[in-house]
Amino acid sequence: MNVRSITAIVSAAVFAMAIGASLAPGQQKQPETIKIGVANSMFRDLSDAKIDTLIPDFEALLQDQTGFKGEVVKTDDAGALGKKLNDKAVQLGVFQGFEFAWARQSYPKLKPLIIAVQRQRNLKACIVVLDDNKATSLANLKGKVLSIPKRSPEHCHLFLERELGAMKVSQKDFFAKVVDHPNPEDALDDILRKKVDAVLVD
Repeated sequence: MNVRSITAIVSAAVFAMAIGASLAPGQQKQPETIKIGVANSMFRDLSDAKIDTLIPDFEALLQDQTGFKGEVVKTDDAGALGKKLNDKAVQLGVFQGFEFAWARQSYPKLKPLIIAVQRQRNLKACIVVLDDNKATSLANLKGKVLSIPKRSPEHCHLFLERELGAMKVSQKDFFAKVVDHPNPEDALDDILRKKVDAVLVD
């Protein structure tokens, strides 16, 4: 999800929040600056310098599209973001869908204001190998080289984390090497060149 798509979602949420406040008699006055919590998973594979560039762009786009001043508050994970929402330290939070489900387990009063759905409603993650590879499961790739392309969707990382967790192994200890190709196409090409053994893709 890029900065413009996140801005579009948050802009719609800001409008909805503002309209809701205007319709509710006796509602507390809308804050001058709307604090928007964003979990660090949204910034995976981005350098601190890139994040420091994107956040002001995001805040400027938000003000341009809604007229409201926004401040991005980075949080470590979904649990920390859920707590900030619950404690009213931020007014809005941007979650991955499964992250929101996790946060709501601890803070059941959290409610989704805007839901963004990809074209493919059912998310999938795949480990791709060559046809002649004898591996029939992730367990057979121990000691092999895996590529995780940069900016892979977060559910792909979750899939790999859960599969390795079920085997009680860490990514670092299980694979001989993990490389980060700039995109899935380059990673899949390197399977054909036999530079990597497998690729994690959406």
